[in-house]
Amino acid sequence: MSAGSMLVRLPVLVMKHVKKEEHSVAMGCYGFASGLVPLGVPSLIGHFRDNFGSYDGMYYLLGSLSIVSGAFWLLEPVLVRLKERMEQRRDDGMNV
Repeated sequence: MSAGSMLVRLPVLVMKHVKKEEHSVAMGCYGFASGLVPLGVPSLIGHFRDNFGSYDGMYYLLGSLSIVSGAFWLLEPVLVRLKERMEQRRDDGMNV
């Protein structure tokens, strides 16, 4: 479900956060990373199974990454407002 929702959400996020001239590069980088990341998954699974005897650590790792990712998205509106204020101050300074 999350992979399918990313197919729909990603173009919206790119349009919102990336300059228009860089949209195609951003989408290409996403596609490249989406193809590259799964190459390491079997090694990660094998590492946890061989060294720890169970997959518990992998679930903790993935859960922690999900929490960190969620925290970044909670900070997104604050960072957008901060960026807008900085741009406003820069524009006000140029108009003086």
